[in-house]
Amino acid sequence: MAPEERPFVVVECVLCEESFQTLSLSYSKAANGSGNSPIVDGRVILTDLSDNGHKYEFTHYEKGVWTCTCSAIQGHAYRLEVLIPGQTPVLAETSMPSNFSIDYNFYSMYSNQQLPEKYNLHPYAVGIIYTVASEFPIWVWGVNYNPDSGIREMAEEMCTDYSRVDSFNLSGALYESLANNPMLYFLDQDLTGRVSHMCYLRLNAFSGAPEDFLISGSLYGDHMFRDTPSETEGFLIFETVSDEYDLYLKDALTYLNKTTEYLDIYRRDNLYSNIVGGIGVFGAKIRRLLPWYNPSVNNPMNPYE
Repeated sequence: MAPEERPFVVVECVLCEESFQTLSLSYSKAANGSGNSPIVDGRVILTDLSDNGHKYEFTHYEKGVWTCTCSAIQGHAYRLEVLIPGQTPVLAETSMPSNFSIDYNFYSMYSNQQLPEKYNLHPYAVGIIYTVASEFPIWVWGVNYNPDSGIREMAEEMCTDYSRVDSFNLSGALYESLANNPMLYFLDQDLTGRVSHMCYLRLNAFSGAPEDFLISGSLYGDHMFRDTPSETEGFLIFETVSDEYDLYLKDALTYLNKTTEYLDIYRRDNLYSNIVGGIGVFGAKIRRLLPWYNPSVNNPMNPYE
């Protein structure tokens, strides 16, 4: 960018099912500038195109962060308008994902559940089998609780036998089972020898019957919970995302060629953008938290103990 050129308007907004939405608004760094400049004046309007054009308005909170009280609805289409004095209107559209289902079952020799056919070679196997169906891409990552630091940390390696997993971020490392009980067969042993992925699994969208699959990775500590995880438990995060957000995320991770915290991967150099009149991303997501079985820690008969 030449020094005399005006910086771009940068918009970052990902709609969700929570009761409020957030948006980051700033000017990109100019060639002779020292950093991004927050935008605090103007109007930001969100229109629900699937609800007779119902409009919501963002208000500035602080340092270029804007908020709006509303919940995005599955399957609805939305338009974002950013009106800044002296600037051309900035526009973008996205749709909330829909037809997304995710479930899991814990299996043990006492669970009295029939294993799915693809895993029934081991009728007394122990572990979690996930079942998912989605017409939108799904991003999956795991977090572990670190008792030394008192915070949750992203698992660096992820592995799955899901048939439609994207191979863009293969790590080259082969998965080794976490099982340490030779008297039992743990389902994660089925993943032994598969190539792991760096931090994230990207599951391609599909239309059809739900698929059963396994997930494991570089996890440690306790990850089993019934409803919501405690402050000292890890978990798996499943996010089904709009097509625009999916393109942005994959482009960002590919471009960076490294692993980072999920919400800190944004970079604006040569990345996909669906913002008309600016750069950034306007997307949507649905998030679910699920347990993650650790055979080296959890009781194989009653993992909730």
